[in-house]
Amino acid sequence: MLNREKLGAPNVSRRRGREWRIWTGISSSAVAQAIAAGHVVLLVPFFLRAWGVDGYGHWLTLTALVSYLSLLDLGAQNYIGNLLAIDHARGQRASFRTTLSEGVSLFLGIGLAAAIVLGILSYLAVTVTLPGLSRPLGSSEAWILTFLGIHLVMVSVPGGVYVTAYRATGLFARGAMVGNAVRVISVGVSAGLLWLSITPRAYALSVLTTGLVLTLVIILDTRRCIPGCRGLDVSLRSARKGVVHLHGSMYFWLLALAQAAKQQGILLVLASAASPSVVALYATHRTIACIPSYLPTVILGPLMPEFTFLWARDRIDDLSRATIVGIRVVLITTGTAAVLLWLLSPLTYGVWTSGRIGLEPTLLAFLLVQGVLSSGWATSTWSLLAANRHRSTALWSLTNAAVTVLLAGLIVAQYGAIGVALASLVGDIVCGLVVFPFLASSFIRVKASKLYAEIGSGALVLMMLLVCARFVGEVLSPWMSVLALAFLGAVVVLGALMTARPVAQPSKAAI
Repeated sequence: MLNREKLGAPNVSRRRGREWRIWTGISSSAVAQAIAAGHVVLLVPFFLRAWGVDGYGHWLTLTALVSYLSLLDLGAQNYIGNLLAIDHARGQRASFRTTLSEGVSLFLGIGLAAAIVLGILSYLAVTVTLPGLSRPLGSSEAWILTFLGIHLVMVSVPGGVYVTAYRATGLFARGAMVGNAVRVISVGVSAGLLWLSITPRAYALSVLTTGLVLTLVIILDTRRCIPGCRGLDVSLRSARKGVVHLHGSMYFWLLALAQAAKQQGILLVLASAASPSVVALYATHRTIACIPSYLPTVILGPLMPEFTFLWARDRIDDLSRATIVGIRVVLITTGTAAVLLWLLSPLTYGVWTSGRIGLEPTLLAFLLVQGVLSSGWATSTWSLLAANRHRSTALWSLTNAAVTVLLAGLIVAQYGAIGVALASLVGDIVCGLVVFPFLASSFIRVKASKLYAEIGSGALVLMMLLVCARFVGEVLSPWMSVLALAFLGAVVVLGALMTARPVAQPSKAAI
């Protein structure tokens, strides 16, 4: 009995430490996503005041175009982050430092080369007529693309690889809060600059400056709290050795490519067939509908290294339980947020856009339904991503993006923004909901029907919540309906969260 108690005490301590990491990570991630959502949502009135609807729509088109440069990370953030987590779990500090040195060196080199090419192309683009545009780029447009492009390839991409050191060493919460502090300041500075009607070119420069400041703060902090971040060998030699990691990261890159095509590709399709004001209409509705999608990101960040640890230790039963509970929690929290936004949007959208853009309920409904459905099937693949077993997931995601963009191109001329939203929903159902749970089931050794049952039960709870929303909407005033449903939704979400606790407990085999 005494020996069992001695063996059990360390397991209890490890379990409590793991629970503390998860919940502090989720809390700090929630703050980070709230700031990110606030940055997008709160700044829209400032953009409209500074540049008008057409100016804002033009800015969205330029940022959508340059956003593809973020694909130059080639999936390294996830792949190298998983490798670092494995090194940390095994106590291999030298391997940790070597992997991080190679990753940062490689993507600094790629970023520098891309920045040089971008500068040359921007210079040429203002002197020649561009196909599809039928005119050269304006000087201001070229500077905007240059500043935003340098921010992505020289700051965001190598910095994103470096910052995975926080996640891999169990310091996700610390890394998130360091970034949060800088981003809060950034939101205030951005609002102030737009209030002063700063030009788009100067605003793009401020984005680059903020990124440089955040990177410097992160480097100083990691060198202080993570031994493996000290004495890095950032060099051409390390960059050459880092090329070996590209083979493993390629399918993460395909996942990012698919996501970019769905998010920004269809925006460009819409821009090619509609006016900038229609682009702004779609973008503002998508901004609202994407708010619930921040919730899976809140949970995924701190859980990803825990999933990696479970897989590395061959605790597949625990991994399957974690996956099932993850589907339940993510689907219910995302769906509850979507129902609340459906009630809240008619009350706030006009104020948010200063009455310059009208609310389109059908468009918003398509986007919200898509977000809720995707939260279920996407969560089922978290275990695959954590274990770097993501090839099939990447290929089907790319197929999803291709179907979405192709269908959007076929119907955008007739149906406009609603047609683009419908194309995205159809792509998710055909290539996501129907496929992804099957991919995950074989890996975590459970029947696909069990995953679909979890998605179906979550959808049933949300349908009941919708019925309640309709009932309270007829009985109470609009704002009282929102408050009543918020209370009911909080109870539902709390019940879903309570089911997550058993997953954090060690299996009998582990004890």
